[in-house]
Amino acid sequence: MAGAGYKLFNTGDVLTAAQVNTYLQQQTVMVFADATARTTALSSVLAEGMITYLQSDKKVYKYNGTAWVEIVTAASPLTTKGDLYTYSTTDARLGVGTNNQTLLADSTQTTGLKWAASPTSTLTAKGDLLTATAANTIARLGVGTDGQTLVADSAQATGLKWATPSSGGSGKILQVVQATYSTATSTTSNSYIDTGLTATITPSATTSKILAIVSHVTCKVSGGGDPVGLFILLRGSTQLGTEQVFGRTFSSGGIDAVFTGISYLDSPASTSSLTYKTQFQNAANTGTVTMQRGGATSTIILMEVSA
Repeated sequence: MAGAGYKLFNTGDVLTAAQVNTYLQQQTVMVFADATARTTALSSVLAEGMITYLQSDKKVYKYNGTAWVEIVTAASPLTTKGDLYTYSTTDARLGVGTNNQTLLADSTQTTGLKWAASPTSTLTAKGDLLTATAANTIARLGVGTDGQTLVADSAQATGLKWATPSSGGSGKILQVVQATYSTATSTTSNSYIDTGLTATITPSATTSKILAIVSHVTCKVSGGGDPVGLFILLRGSTQLGTEQVFGRTFSSGGIDAVFTGISYLDSPASTSSLTYKTQFQNAANTGTVTMQRGGATSTIILMEVSA
């Protein structure tokens, strides 16, 4: 009968009719033209566990002891290149996003996931700056023309604009250095550690000032215990300005500070090579604080301003 399991026959063994029927006939996938042909052939020898294939409907069936039941294989929901196999209340398909989008967690979506524009995809040309029009609203400021300087202007959507400097030696931008960093860095400690973002500039005169503009992208505070993310700007080991709070959570769900930054006008009184960097910490010493989450790119720009 079907279900007898496996038997190893040795060279020279003589098979009995019962062995042929049990181990060969009843435990193979038997092929029939249709259900009628199957009934004719097997009606007197039916056994639970038999498997048959019908050419009429190209389906596989098993005999459960009382009836023939189709063996159904679950169909994949994936239909398009790049689709993701995910889950809502059942297996589900998440269609591929558009070029340069990133996959984000979003509890308001059926699958808990969605495709969204990457902050760094906003930049489209050499010299573009990543800035913001409002809290957590990233925007692109296109590069200016040769000789223009970046100035604050509250009438502009981003609060910044490129402008041609007035004649005279004071306030001119003498050089610009830009650096980026895109490796995720995390801490659970309330001691400051490097974010990895750093840049070096050598002023041409001791009277020059250095304007540092820092843009940290996709920062996250997560975990219980009310963690608080802080970051600072330093020249060497000297802290510049005050601590900046970039995120705080009151639940284990976490909070994203998608964009945070700082601008500082430094007077180093030096013509030596100067290194500027940022550090961060978890002030509450609980939960986790992350910078450059998901490999997002943070930027630091150093500008030498003439006296």
